[in-house]
Amino acid sequence: MPTYIYALIAAFFTFALTLDFTLCAPAWGQSTSEADINATVEPPSEDPQHKARGTLIIRLNVPHMAKRTDEFSINPYTTKPPTIAIPIAMLPESKAGIKQKLLSTGYGQRLSLTKPYPDSGWRWHYCYRRARDKSGIGEPHMFFQMYRFADDLTPYVLPEVKRSNKIEFQRMERYKAFVTEYADNHKDEEMEALRLGHEPIKLNLVPVKRGTILETSLFISPGDWWITGSHKVPGLIYFWQLPVKVHDNETQTVELNEENALLVQGGW
Repeated sequence: MPTYIYALIAAFFTFALTLDFTLCAPAWGQSTSEADINATVEPPSEDPQHKARGTLIIRLNVPHMAKRTDEFSINPYTTKPPTIAIPIAMLPESKAGIKQKLLSTGYGQRLSLTKPYPDSGWRWHYCYRRARDKSGIGEPHMFFQMYRFADDLTPYVLPEVKRSNKIEFQRMERYKAFVTEYADNHKDEEMEALRLGHEPIKLNLVPVKRGTILETSLFISPGDWWITGSHKVPGLIYFWQLPVKVHDNETQTVELNEENALLVQGGW
């Protein structure tokens, strides 16, 4: 066999070996095991560090902030509400009853915002003040003006009183329903929170807008939560237990105010 035939055969085998090495060798700087792993494209595994979160902004907006003591938390279950120390009495809705209260308020017991709380209670004070603002009627300075003052202001006070009594009636209905809900569902809610790994979180509400509002914000796991807490000032105690449903990647603002408080006790 001619010499050039042997040369051609040798060149062919050299080329084949080189091609096989190139196809089978791992990528540069990569171990064989890494090449084997990356050869099959798998869906990325879920990052164990990533947890779903929602943003919650909690705002306390009540007119009484002086000498306050606050205690707030957000809980994954309901907590036992405080008992009612003194039931809140409804304000008088008869014209005679309103007139009598106006006579004592307008002359003998004029209200002052410098007092820790008014003798007639804050609810009556709100009604009286709003009625005067809407009517433009000033307080009498002489005894003989008292009856005319009471007669003129009564039509303005009456709707304010009815509105206040309605809010208070609805508050008592919510309170009764909540007491029942707590008794029926609290244990199940605690077990579900334990399963999900949810725990109560203390809240620190800080003053904003020159101290007229308290506010805080937090990132929290999606689910059912209850904003629970008390706001105490001289003569008044507010208590809230407000349910909120948190969703992933959503921001919610929840305002705590006098109207949605579960209970208000003291000079109310």
